Amino acid sequence: MRKACKVCGRKKCKNWTHKASKSKQDTLPPCELRNPPNVYRIVYVTGILLPADEDAPRLVKVKCEVKLDDEYPHSLIHHFDLTPFIGGTYAGHSFIHSVAGSILQNPFLALYRDGFLADGSPINRSIRRLTRDRALHPWAGNVLVMKCNSNSPSDGKYIDASMEDLPIIQAYFVEYGQRLYETVRLYGSRRPSRMAETGMVGNEASGTVLTLGLLAFLLLVFGCYSRIIA
Repeated sequence: MRKACKVCGRKKCKNWTHKASKSKQDTLPPCELRNPPNVYRIVYVTGILLPADEDAPRLVKVKCEVKLDDEYPHSLIHHFDLTPFIGGTYAGHSFIHSVAGSILQNPFLALYRDGFLADGSPINRSIRRLTRDRALHPWAGNVLVMKCNSNSPSDGKYIDASMEDLPIIQAYFVEYGQRLYETVRLYGSRRPSRMAETGMVGNEASGTVLTLGLLAFLLLVFGCYSRIIA
């Protein structure tokens, strides 16, 4: 019975380079054929999960496929498997470049359900407790935060996060939406976090967000018009 080649694992190997190195095959690792052709390898990177139905964030292992970037063929990127954390839906994302006016050496990527304001996702308890209910935005559903490998999120690679990164994550959720809130407050609109306090999500919350966006657009148009007539 013919033995399998110890380089590629095939019984009828015709690769002459494999045959030429028979004496060294015992020291060579077997060929891995389990991953798809465009996947270089599988790695697990530690992220911070902020569960919607739990009181505290926790560390999780996120499965990543190391793949060639479609736009930059010679670059490798991490492609997340987000299904266990936010479900099989399109993921919205936000890059966390700075907090409290300071640029981060390693930015973060926050991932969440793209339509969490309209798909009935529950208000995120862990974010409310982490920010002591000071978050202006009504975050809902699970949120996963990954730590970037370099100061450029477009690098596409990520490193392990830890609980020591929580102060940065907390500051981001507290600061998110402050500029819009300060603008709208001048015109007597109620605080956006009131939606979270009353449990208002879904279509009603989406309508409020659209209203705020329309108001900001009208303010921009009015400012441009004032400059023209001046």
